[in-house]
Amino acid sequence: MSARRLALLFAGVFLLALAALLPLGVALRAASLPASLRYVAAEGSLWNGRLAEVQLGSFELGDVDADLAALPLALGRIRLDLRAAHLRWRLLGGDARGVEHADGALPLDLPGGTGAATLHLEDVALVFADGGCRRAGGRVALDLALGDTLPPQRLEGVPACSGERGDLVLAGDGGVPLEARLEVAADGRAILRMTSGIETPALIAAGFTPGPAGASLVREGRLF
Repeated sequence: MSARRLALLFAGVFLLALAALLPLGVALRAASLPASLRYVAAEGSLWNGRLAEVQLGSFELGDVDADLAALPLALGRIRLDLRAAHLRWRLLGGDARGVEHADGALPLDLPGGTGAATLHLEDVALVFADGGCRRAGGRVALDLALGDTLPPQRLEGVPACSGERGDLVLAGDGGVPLEARLEVAADGRAILRMTSGIETPALIAAGFTPGPAGASLVREGRLF
């Protein structure tokens, strides 16, 4: 290796080491983070930080450990790893946007305290580039408890790319004709549609709207 290349290599290593010592809060303010990520305070360094009261899209994550990768940041990209006791989530930004290596459980709110819902993630990825969906995978399960009149339901599915959007269909075999479909756009906007072939007081209390073919629920939010 020539002296010039060696000097460039050491300079690059030095700059990366220096970047790794940046306070996380300073780095996040300088980075082009997705607007869907909000937090109250940041502490620690780029590679060993912590964020307080994190909200990511429509999800409340609470306090999380956070690492912001220095090399992608130097290239204008975001690779932010978020870790909590119940969840691991890698947020991507820049020329590739989305989420990858998502594992854990997320509690979801239902209207009026009418039941409980939990979203389970297993190595979930949904990555967009050039305005379209480029990579999807992993496994998702949704556990629903809608009062005493319906048995607990588990809906499962696999994320997939469908043209420009990400698509997730969740179906189950819990005895109730219930299906959920999540459509995600390249900017992180998401639409959840849940349909049931039956109409029950428990479903109506959970926010479903009665219709000719049963009951349905539509929710909009952000995934990232």
